[in-house]
Amino acid sequence: MIGVAFLSIVVVFLAWKMQRQRKEIEAFSGQLEKWLDEMVSGREIIAGKDTEDSLYGRVGEKISRVNHIWKRKEEEGQKEKEAFEKANQKVIEAKSDKQKALEKRQAQKEDLIDILAKSILEQNKNIV
Repeated sequence: MIGVAFLSIVVVFLAWKMQRQRKEIEAFSGQLEKWLDEMVSGREIIAGKDTEDSLYGRVGEKISRVNHIWKRKEEEGQKEKEAFEKANQKVIEAKSDKQKALEKRQAQKEDLIDILAKSILEQNKNIV
């Protein structure tokens, strides 16, 4: 009889402990989901400092670090993209300047040919 009562108390205690752990797991998974949503949306993740030694604090700190690294990589990628676009623009401008110089040289060449042709005609005016 005492053994059955003792076992009943142990079963009730274990059921209570299991229920408490289930609630803690649900709370933790809810907090984890909240942190991941904040990370995906680009908001700052604030991990609780009061829970630093707990699983909440350790995971929160890791997620905060990952978020910081992710943002830094995005910023670096954006800067790299802007630098690439600026370099492309400079190349286009350089090509444009070279194209303008080439067109100017061609126009000068045509002018010289016209002057030379007129000079030859003037010299040979008597023959014609």
